[in-house]
Amino acid sequence: MIMAASSEQIWKPYYPCDYYKQEYSDCTTVGHRFHSYYVYGEKPECGQWKKDYEACTAWMKTKSEEAKQELLKVEDRHLQQKYYVNPVWPRRVTPPKDWYLPVEEMRQKQKLQQQS
Repeated sequence: MIMAASSEQIWKPYYPCDYYKQEYSDCTTVGHRFHSYYVYGEKPECGQWKKDYEACTAWMKTKSEEAKQELLKVEDRHLQQKYYVNPVWPRRVTPPKDWYLPVEEMRQKQKLQQQS
């Protein structure tokens, strides 16, 4: 599925409606539910995938502005979950001070700091 983004929107991936249907199907399997309960201590919420599929099919059938906005909200939510929520690595606000130095110079600098 390809939708034209307005000038204020950033590029977002758009998937065929079958993608949302498959995600819902995968989410409701016994194996996925067991894995989610084992890892997170709770069952996964699969209803949102079904709503996402319905929003996608509504967009494909009617091409209405409401359906388009709903699908854009879906993709925003997916991007937030996929790319912006990372419990392991903190997001940088600014680049490192010496980001422009070649790797070898940085290693030498680190060795000198460790020796002192």
